[in-house]
Amino acid sequence: MFRRLFPKVALVLVGLYAIIGFMFGALIYYSSDLYHQELYQKLNRSLAAQIVDREELLIGGRPDAARLESLFNAMASVNPGVDVYLLDAGGGILAHSVPESGIQVESVDTTPIRKMLAGDPFPLSGEDPIRPEQGVIFSASSITDDGELTGYLYLVLTGAKFHTVVDDIRHSHALTLGVWSAGTALVSALVTALIISALLTRRLRRLADAAERFRTSTQKGAVRKPTARSLSE
Repeated sequence: MFRRLFPKVALVLVGLYAIIGFMFGALIYYSSDLYHQELYQKLNRSLAAQIVDREELLIGGRPDAARLESLFNAMASVNPGVDVYLLDAGGGILAHSVPESGIQVESVDTTPIRKMLAGDPFPLSGEDPIRPEQGVIFSASSITDDGELTGYLYLVLTGAKFHTVVDDIRHSHALTLGVWSAGTALVSALVTALIISALLTRRLRRLADAAERFRTSTQKGAVRKPTARSLSE
């Protein structure tokens, strides 16, 4: 029985470490992604409001083409990872800084925008007109005319160029080194656990063998019960 114990223990340990490694990696990836989203969104939370305060993007409810063109060019130079959208009060896209062929929807859900303006906690995920199925972090500001809401300035902070850069650095040296370091640490812990298990099970096997030898020798050397003839002699 004890001779078959170590393979079973080793199999359980390998499976357990594989599960722990997968769960740990998924947790780190998910929590790190949320952390960076919250950080980036907080850093840029007032970006849209600052632009709206400086620029009159809607005049009589219509986009100011010259000012928008200037804004698009400036944003492309300063922060090319940000996509700029000018929306009407219902979320309809009036103008944008991305190529027309990339736009997949005609309007944006304004619920996340209203939540941001109401002060809901970050990270807040909004709709990406290029990838409607994916949530994105954003900065937004309302545009008013004489106190009446006329539209929104909606900045997707992780735009198309941002995703291109992210895809490139997925294979970066730093990320690869981190993955290898974590894998090496996990394998080292597994090897250590297997060595300890081997030492413990070897002692158990020795104890079991000793007990078996003692039982066998006891059975072979058992004293015969005396008979009446042997007693009379």
